[in-house]
This record gives sequence, structure tokens and C-alpha cells, in this order.
Amino acid sequence: MYLIWAVFLIWACLAPPLRRFSFSFPAAPILVDRSIILDLAAASFRAGHSIPGALAAVGEALDEENANFSARSLAEVSKALLLGADWEEAWENTPPRYRDLAAALEPAWNQGAAPVALLERSALTLRLTRARRAKEAAARLGARLVIPLVSCFLPAFMLIGVFPIVVGAGEKIF
Repeated sequence: MYLIWAVFLIWACLAPPLRRFSFSFPAAPILVDRSIILDLAAASFRAGHSIPGALAAVGEALDEENANFSARSLAEVSKALLLGADWEEAWENTPPRYRDLAAALEPAWNQGAAPVALLERSALTLRLTRARRAKEAAARLGARLVIPLVSCFLPAFMLIGVFPIVVGAGEKIF
């Protein structure tokens, strides 16, 4: 009991001075899910933007200026497309998270296909693929848990549950 009071008093004396020091770590950039990026682009197209306008709007919505200074931003891709660069040249040196966006919008840029359906289908494909991988991982986990269950819980059950009953029955017989 005295130990608990001693720990409480030490904590009460030391806690206020320690509160003056603030330990903060630099904020890591928040990476938005790739399917959300595709949904943002589809919403931008539904609002009436062109492909370069949608790319600039999505880049602004993602606040990518703070994310990675070495990679090409969507605003730069938008400007390159407006200045007449071909599709592959405009998407050079972009982060890998924009590959799906580039692949979904390429038929719209080169052949004039409707971009919203392409983006929605790509986002749905990403989500379904992620769900399938999660189910496969859960199935593999179930198979991997068999060995710990057999090696740990079965002996424990035998020692705690079965062994005392056998010993108790043996004492009554002998």
C-alpha cells in the first residue's frame, strides 16, 4: 500500500515539470489510398473539368506540394499536357501511387474515351483486389495457427483439464 502511495507522490511531483517539455516529431506525409485518388479524379470529371484541369484539381486536393519534392506532381503533369507533351513524357518521374490514374486516363487522352467509367472501374478493381488479398491472407493465417494451437494449447488442456481427472480417478481406484 505504501509503495502505491510512494509511486503516486513521485508521479505527482515530477509530472508538472515534465509537461513543459513537448516532444514532437515531424509529421509524415499522409498518403491517400490509390482508389480514393481515382474517385477524386472521377468527381472532378463529373464537375466538368478536362483531363489537365482534373489532374491539377486532384493534385491540389491531395496537397502534394508537401509530400515529395523529387517526384513530379499532378500539377506538373497537367501543365506538361497543356503544353503539348505526349502522355508518357508527361507522366515521367511521377510517384508510383499515380500509375493507376495514368493507366485509367490514357485511353481517355489518346482515344477520347469517357474517363469517369474508366476511373470508377479502376477504383473498383483496386478495392476488389485488396479485398481478395485480405481474404487470402486470412485463410493463410488460419492454416498457420494450427501448429501453435496444437503445440501449446493441446498440452495445456491435457495438463489442466484431463490430467487432474485421471489422477483423481486413479487415487480412488488405488
